[in-house]
Amino acid sequence: MDMDEPMAVTASPDLTGGNKQRLFIIRHGERLDNVDYSWERTAERPYDPPLTAHGIEEAVTAARDRFRGKDIKHVISSPFLRCLQTAQQICNVLQLPGIHTCNEIVDVVNGHCGIHQQPEVPAQEVAKQGIKIAQVDDRPLPEYPERTRDGLKRFIPAYCSLADEYWPHNVVIVTHGYGVLQALAAGKLGKVHRRGAGAWVDYCGHVELSRTEKDSHEWTMEGHEEIVIYE
Repeated sequence: MDMDEPMAVTASPDLTGGNKQRLFIIRHGERLDNVDYSWERTAERPYDPPLTAHGIEEAVTAARDRFRGKDIKHVISSPFLRCLQTAQQICNVLQLPGIHTCNEIVDVVNGHCGIHQQPEVPAQEVAKQGIKIAQVDDRPLPEYPERTRDGLKRFIPAYCSLADEYWPHNVVIVTHGYGVLQALAAGKLGKVHRRGAGAWVDYCGHVELSRTEKDSHEWTMEGHEEIVIYE
């Protein structure tokens, strides 16, 4: 993958003791257009597919098996439908009142995910799906078309800003595959696969980061003896 390295990895310090803030950064579940290849040709919003039934099940399983009991206070999501549906399932399992949206964690790179035009937030479709939005990000979406390199650079500052905003609470962030890759130390950890120079993340693949101080950019990858420093 052609991307700037967004972090440096060093030996993990001793971060035992004290309270930790945890970010659980997860990709959405299985999307319909990756199963029904004809869907995009007739869809009004070809860049914004819903989840499949299996994708819904993936989101429920992820919430139940990975996030329950982790004292998560908020679920933050990309405003695209597949992410919102994933986030809603997580809210349902964790009994949280609603989703907070963030427009900085979307994927609007030219040609990705059926995007060939400036996307819009799916307000009417959200209502049809019974998705509960507690807080709406009213900033404009990133402008299409966006280069891969520029798009990737948005995610890390967005995660750090969200972490500071919601400190000291634990949060789930539902985003896209590239967004998870940026939090995976260049693809070294988690449910990541490689094909030549490329990489991708499984549906509902996630990474867990933790820190002990607000405004710190030093995050420990939970379950791994590494620390990620976001520059």
